[in-house]
Amino acid sequence: MEHREEKVKVAKSIRPVPAGKINELVERGQYGSGKINGKEFPAYRDEDGVDPGSKTETFVAMKPAPGALWKRIN
Repeated sequence: MEHREEKVKVAKSIRPVPAGKINELVERGQYGSGKINGKEFPAYRDEDGVDPGSKTETFVAMKPAPGALWKRIN
């Protein structure tokens, strides 16, 4: 099966997050400034061409929604 088809299957299998649980189940944010191997890197909003007031997420993580079948996965 093609890679694209697998991604479509995954996307279709995701259940909607209940509106009242979104803040409990989803974390989002932007990367901050930092160093990698001694080299300085700017925070997202300090990058050229990025609005300093931007609220665009550069990171999103989600816990499985209640009732999800994740407990069967090792």
